[in-house]
Amino acid sequence: MGKSKRKEHKVLKDSLKVLFDGRLVIFEAVKGLIRDGQYAEALVRSERPGILALGIAPEDLKGLRYLRKRLQDKKKYKPDLSNIDWAYVDHLDKYGEVDAPPPCFVMALDAADELNIPVASLDMDNEAHTDIYVNSVGLPDLLRQSFRFRYMKKKKFHIRTPEEFVLNWDRLLNKARGFRVVERSRELCMGETLKHLLEKHKDAKIVAIVEIERAPGVIEWATRPPEKKQAKVEKKAKQKAP
Repeated sequence: MGKSKRKEHKVLKDSLKVLFDGRLVIFEAVKGLIRDGQYAEALVRSERPGILALGIAPEDLKGLRYLRKRLQDKKKYKPDLSNIDWAYVDHLDKYGEVDAPPPCFVMALDAADELNIPVASLDMDNEAHTDIYVNSVGLPDLLRQSFRFRYMKKKKFHIRTPEEFVLNWDRLLNKARGFRVVERSRELCMGETLKHLLEKHKDAKIVAIVEIERAPGVIEWATRPPEKKQAKVEKKAKQKAP
């Protein structure tokens, strides 16, 4: 993909979160920027974690490994991006050099494999994602997103940093309730998976690469005490009761 003519932005210090007395390090990455791929790779090499956790689905993790093999065999590769993804990349290119699949996942995975670090996927599998999507996103949501995307595609984003742009893009794209439910479900899954990894591997440090849009929700679920989680579930159940 093309290089940006603008000066590359540095990764913000706030993009790195250290939790559970240093056992969990989360990098809130901007998907698409090579800058963040380089940072993720350096993070894996410097931390040498017991586990690298990527905020992608199990099928996507397999896909990244398959893609690497194709590239090693010198086979051609063309990113399979949706119209929304292409528009996102076109806007993001203003903030630095971009590539697909997201370098933050690809380059971190390459470093982990080179160092023989086990890699885990955090996100829900495709079947679970499809079920939630079908049950949550209705025709009105699809129409609202379609109309909004036409506006976003042409919009001039006068935003200083790539982090601000990505968060603003995500807020606009997922404004319809159905899409918000899907993304909140992804955050819950990733947070619960992180918690499971921490409990299962009590002596291991975990480095997690999570897209910046979902990171706050993931951290909230990963750090939420069980009693508060149960209270939230019960409150929602009461609100839905007739």
